[in-house]
Amino acid sequence: MLTREETLATKAELEENFRRLGFKHARVAREMGISQSELADVLAMSRPNPAHVWMLRDYLEDQLIQRGLEVYPYSKLAQHSANQWFHYDRPWRQKL
Repeated sequence: MLTREETLATKAELEENFRRLGFKHARVAREMGISQSELADVLAMSRPNPAHVWMLRDYLEDQLIQRGLEVYPYSKLAQHSANQWFHYDRPWRQKL
């Protein structure tokens, strides 16, 4: 569970990496295999599915690195190993 400050930091970090990537919301949701509403919940950090938070983090990181763009650093989502409880698919990796 994230504190209020950690939630705000995570929201800002995801938003910044989303901005850097420059993709439309519809594309990201489609490639992640989630609805646009679920994506909006993650970006707003409005009681999102925790697996979707980690999924978006991985998606943004993968896409930015693939394009040679700098990933804005994460604080609480910095290490993949920190995610021990939330499992999810990564359908976009089949295209990488």
